[in-house]
Amino acid sequence: MKFSFTCAVAILSAICGNLFCQGGSSAYQRKTFTTEDGLPHNVIYSIARDTTGFLWLITWDGLSRFDGNEFRNYRHDPDDPGSLPFFMPSKVVTDRLNNVWILTIGRPVYVYDRAADNFKPGLIDEYRDARAGDLTTDNSGNIWIALDTVLLKYDPVTGESVAVRQVRDGSMIRSTLFEYPQIDFDNMGNLWYVFEDYSNYRVYTGKVYADTITLRFAGSLSLQGYNSLSLRTSQMYPDVYVSNSGTAWLSCRYGLFRCDTVNKKFIPENIIAPDQLNEIPVNCWVNEVTGINIRNPGDGQLVNLPLAEGDYVECFYTDRSGTVWSSNINTTLENLGLNRYTPVPEWFTHYLNGFNETNSGNIVFPLLKDKNGELWIGTRNQKYLHRIEADGSEARFLLPPDRPGEQSPHVKCMAEDEKGIWFGTTDGRLFYFRVESQNVRQIYPLPGSDNPVISGIHNILNDVNSLVINSSEGVYRFDKPSGRAELCYRHPSPGTGFSLVKDGKGGFWLGSWGSLVIHLDSALHKTGEFMIGDGENIAEHICPGDSNDIWVALMGGGLGHLFPESGKTEILTTADGLSNNIIYSILRDTRGCLWISTNDGLSMFNPETRIFRNYGRSEGLLISEFNSDSFFQAPSGEMFFGGIGGVVAFFPDSITDNIRMNDKKNLAITGIKVSGINYNLDKAPYETDTFRLRKGDNNFQATMTLFDLAAPERVKYRYRLSGRDNDWIVTGHKNPVISYANLTHRDYSLELEATNELGEWAFRKTILVTIPHRFYEHPVVRTAILMLFLLPLFLVIVYYVRNQRLKDRQLLDRLRLESLRSQMNPHFVFNSLSSINYFIAKEDRLAANEYITDFSRLIRSIIDNLGEDYISFDRELRALDDYLKLEHLRFGDRFTYKISAERIPSPEDVTVFPGMIQPFVENAIWHGVRNLEERKGHINIVLDSAGPDRLICTVEDDGIGRKKAMMFRGKLSDHRSRGIELVCERLRIFNTMSRNDFKIVIEDLYPDREDTGTRVTVDIPAGRKNLK
Repeated sequence: MKFSFTCAVAILSAICGNLFCQGGSSAYQRKTFTTEDGLPHNVIYSIARDTTGFLWLITWDGLSRFDGNEFRNYRHDPDDPGSLPFFMPSKVVTDRLNNVWILTIGRPVYVYDRAADNFKPGLIDEYRDARAGDLTTDNSGNIWIALDTVLLKYDPVTGESVAVRQVRDGSMIRSTLFEYPQIDFDNMGNLWYVFEDYSNYRVYTGKVYADTITLRFAGSLSLQGYNSLSLRTSQMYPDVYVSNSGTAWLSCRYGLFRCDTVNKKFIPENIIAPDQLNEIPVNCWVNEVTGINIRNPGDGQLVNLPLAEGDYVECFYTDRSGTVWSSNINTTLENLGLNRYTPVPEWFTHYLNGFNETNSGNIVFPLLKDKNGELWIGTRNQKYLHRIEADGSEARFLLPPDRPGEQSPHVKCMAEDEKGIWFGTTDGRLFYFRVESQNVRQIYPLPGSDNPVISGIHNILNDVNSLVINSSEGVYRFDKPSGRAELCYRHPSPGTGFSLVKDGKGGFWLGSWGSLVIHLDSALHKTGEFMIGDGENIAEHICPGDSNDIWVALMGGGLGHLFPESGKTEILTTADGLSNNIIYSILRDTRGCLWISTNDGLSMFNPETRIFRNYGRSEGLLISEFNSDSFFQAPSGEMFFGGIGGVVAFFPDSITDNIRMNDKKNLAITGIKVSGINYNLDKAPYETDTFRLRKGDNNFQATMTLFDLAAPERVKYRYRLSGRDNDWIVTGHKNPVISYANLTHRDYSLELEATNELGEWAFRKTILVTIPHRFYEHPVVRTAILMLFLLPLFLVIVYYVRNQRLKDRQLLDRLRLESLRSQMNPHFVFNSLSSINYFIAKEDRLAANEYITDFSRLIRSIIDNLGEDYISFDRELRALDDYLKLEHLRFGDRFTYKISAERIPSPEDVTVFPGMIQPFVENAIWHGVRNLEERKGHINIVLDSAGPDRLICTVEDDGIGRKKAMMFRGKLSDHRSRGIELVCERLRIFNTMSRNDFKIVIEDLYPDREDTGTRVTVDIPAGRKNLK
């Protein structure tokens, strides 16, 4: 479709900020940025773009850098030596190292310092303060500067400057003072000089050899009669190109001029004939009257971007994406700014987008593309169908009337089977078109039959030998062979079934009133019903997903999502990015993305990333409002949507492939602040992958951008900081700001991602953020300081523990003495001496001697054993055996005894705590078996191993027992003898010192019977000789 604009329309479009300009086959969308968007001034003199992706603008009030989202402005500050040298520069140029050079006519040149984000002199030594008239780059990216005294070539790689001698008209040019020539290199490497003489210019050219250039006069150029001459400075900013035929063309802001080598003149080419386009070596130029002209790279046709009346192009620039940037000038200095002309992609094909015979737009409903590639289109208020052949030719197709003289019925829906096409009409009839014979006839009801029509046919689905028909009354199954129609499902109320689709498993989904979705099985019996949302909308269309889910077009309610198995639902609306909440139909492409027709263009939704991408006029879509039941998806994947203004067709994959082919944009951080103040790194933040902050910094703020100057508003961003964020933080293009506070001193990984036009997270960048420690924050220093503070406490604790251990050991020694005294108590010694006297009195000297020997050996062993911490197990057994022998000599008629230690492996290597058993054996003799009258008692002593650090000794007697069954675990009653108490105390102190749990347990031998004996179980500390 072609657009024609008058000046009034152009002015209105400029105010609105969007304009479609079309010549041959390409269209451009216009957007204007002004001071309200952040520009320092609306008058712009020069535009350039660096390889990073920034757009640099010379304005009336300083320099501006544009990254697609925001303008970063630089102005002159007399108190800041790093600011711009003058408030109004003249030109901006970039070299092969991506350095940005700033020209102010009659002043020294400056270069932008990216790391410091300020400006410094571009030249050094004797040329540092030289005044410049112009600067440009050659085809190798070197900088050439026309100074007031010399032509200088500067190599940005080596930093070396070479003064080039200039020969003009046979004479050496010693100085260009007050002339300030404008210079440019053409595509062949020739250098061009332009000297101003009021409205006339003298143009010279020459080739550089070594350090000399010889200039020859190429021609004169006159600007007399140009209306914009008085509005501009004397700079023409020439760009010279040489065609294949050798003709030189000079492009500037006044127009395009061809060099007439015969008459030595540059002739304006205001009207370009079609056969001249191939001769012109440039793809974009301006004309004072017509505006910007672009030669379409695809078909070579000329595209014109017109101007509002009174406007003239001041400067323009075409970037690598084909986007045209320009700025205008006029007498009022109003409605100016930075213009962006973005090429509109040619993704969509439109049908019937013109006017019909009633001079109104076509309102499309049923759509179908058959197997032969013919497109069938039905429109409102037109009885015929549009039948568009594969070659683009169009024919009209009419269904036969019911009776001669009546009008043809209006087609409501269509469905294709193996041999032809079925048509459902608004009056409830079915027609069939057989492709082979090209004949059409009414199938149901048969003409003249008594069969009733199917009222209000809404949808038709082909189902092998039958048709499934959604009507006002309900859902019918129509049998093709017999021609019979059967109502299988009746709507709750007439006219409440709006959409019928296959579920992919033999059943069907039915969209109904009240946001209801109904499932029917293959027999068209209802098997389920689900409500999505508040029940206030129509389920206009249903699209099955790939996860046993379905997507539902809720007319006025947005995009519904249902998981039938769980009943879980969700609704996505304009708040989530959908273009409009009035949805008509949904189609799914091979990637799983949903294409949605709405009341405001098309929306594409990516369920994986959950991002919407909207398509409208800026993407070449000429239809804004679509219609119900106006969609079709061909087996090839081609999609069709109809609405008010025709039909749009497209292949989703072609959009995908085109976008991915151009996904070569740079995602970067453009600025960083710490505590709200600009922070300078060793490099510019977009040129490094490491941000090293200062010691003590615990926060930072950063601005990120994807250098997509053509459509930055379509970009979404997300970021996360390792160790801080578990989930991504998503933000839009209006506020792509990263902010973190209360950070610790460590290394962080900052991950950035941005979307492409498909809503895919296609661009990624990872930045290492390092926050170094202060001296006192270093882990080693902190540990040392902590140790310094803890050392006194540690020493106090050590002193206390050592003192406590000393006290415990002294107490243990005292207890040994107590234990020694208890085992050598006067009662025991007196009884022993009485026994000796008894044996002497009986003149039983042998028994007396034996008794004295055993008594002395026992006393010596007690004294020796209790003087050591551990003794050998054999010594402890011998001492115990000596004691029992003495007692048995005295009370032999009262008890017998037995000592068992067979269960102890390698007893010769075992050491034990001394004196732990004897007090309990003594207790068993004196308080257990000694008082038996009718029988002898028996004492059984069993020793067993319980691990490497303890033995268990069990002392059992069958004496008089205890009156009550009691168990003591860890403590002994107060009525026990002093010997037992001392053993308990020794064990308690040993447990404290060694952090063990040695126990003594005293219990009745038979708890269920009284006076039957006692059992004592003692844990004895033990060890091994080879470990000591």
